[in-house]
Amino acid sequence: MALADGFLDADVAGSLMFAGTATLPGAGSVVWQEEHGVPSVVASGWADAAVALAALGHPVRLELIRRLLAGAHTTHDLAEIPDLATSGQLYHHLRELQAAGLVQQRRRNDYAVPADRVILCLILVAAAKSCAHVREAAS
Repeated sequence: MALADGFLDADVAGSLMFAGTATLPGAGSVVWQEEHGVPSVVASGWADAAVALAALGHPVRLELIRRLLAGAHTTHDLAEIPDLATSGQLYHHLRELQAAGLVQQRRRNDYAVPADRVILCLILVAAAKSCAHVREAAS
């Protein structure tokens, strides 16, 4: 298979599947399953993934997602994060998460992780934690 963006021809095969079930105070019961062919993942551009990865690449944003999944919804609840100095910072981080499609505003000052993003957020965090453990083991 010839891969895009100058990759050499290679035999690329397989599929990736991520799935899960979760019952969380902030999301209720969620079941999710998704499958992608490895050739299409490798051959496609990855720039669109950067938005979600960048949004989750900040400790405060990860804490916001964690608290939303644990049941916090209002900006009052979320403002209790120790690393937030101002409400402006809170709204900045919420906007970044909204732009990535990881958080939605349900009503004024009321936020949630959309049901179809709950398992994906948990998988991204679990995968990142696994990467960290691999790095630690290699050291």
